[in-house]
Amino acid sequence: MKPYVPRPITFLGVESLGDWRIKLYSLRAAVSSFEPRSMVASALPILDEHLHANRGPFIVAGTDWNSLENYGMGFAMIHVGADAVFLLCDYWVGENMLNHRVWVSAHGEEPRWQSIDATGTSVCVWELAVQAHEREAWIKHVYNPRSQSNFDAYLEDTLTATL
Repeated sequence: MKPYVPRPITFLGVESLGDWRIKLYSLRAAVSSFEPRSMVASALPILDEHLHANRGPFIVAGTDWNSLENYGMGFAMIHVGADAVFLLCDYWVGENMLNHRVWVSAHGEEPRWQSIDATGTSVCVWELAVQAHEREAWIKHVYNPRSQSNFDAYLEDTLTATL
């Protein structure tokens, strides 16, 4: 096993995809020569298609999981890892849960994003740092019983760090 080495996490901005607002982050392994910003153009149509997909009922334990309220906001990551490039999309549903999807592409000139959801692979240790930040921002600005939800403040609460 290789030892943990911190990676840069960079906030790239808030993307408006129709009625959705998605905070976009990049992560990059030190061994990678690819720049995550160069992959944004190929990632946005994948995110847009996912966010606007018509989903039929999916009822388990008496809940239709595809009809949970969403807030039209979340976050996405382009992570240029050592072995592949990952695209992750998380958006808030049902007050306190994330809908999560993952796509992967081989290193190369033009990304070809393919879903890996069926594998059960979710997030790595670096991507968990972004999810942890987003959890805290959601609780602080939206899911806070002491104040009114402030979605704009949530979108402004971002992470740029090497972790």
